[in-house]
Amino acid sequence: MKSVFLEKIQNKLQEKQILKTEVFKKEEYKSKMIDYALNASSNTIRIIYENQVEEIENHIKDLKKSLQKKEASEKVGTIFLKGKELLENPLITWKNGNLKTRQTLQNLIFSGGLKYNKKNILGTHKNSLIYKVFSSSDIEDSHLVGKERIELSTNWL
Repeated sequence: MKSVFLEKIQNKLQEKQILKTEVFKKEEYKSKMIDYALNASSNTIRIIYENQVEEIENHIKDLKKSLQKKEASEKVGTIFLKGKELLENPLITWKNGNLKTRQTLQNLIFSGGLKYNKKNILGTHKNSLIYKVFSSSDIEDSHLVGKERIELSTNWL
């Protein structure tokens, strides 16, 4: 999955570069049309060049909007990839991470913060969203898993 995601990011980077190049070329062309309009021998020709400049400007705006959309989707993808890396192996992330990475990981896993109960046992007051997603109670019983289920309470306080 990671390689497919990285390939998509690479493709988006290439598309972004193509758009940037096209914007640059359109800006140069617009500049030439402005020069032609300024040096036009008749009013009719000047109006034609001015209309072309206006069309080019609209096209440039559209290209820049497309660029912004690509940059926004790229940021979302980067956030997804970073989150996936953090949660794929929390122990390795914790050991190799700096303080900021460790704080982020702790906040992802222990959304309510860490608490001690009356017996000085470390736990969480409530399950984080990540654990709620992976331990959904509406999952049907599997034939591979026994019918009995032991429920663990996380409400220690």
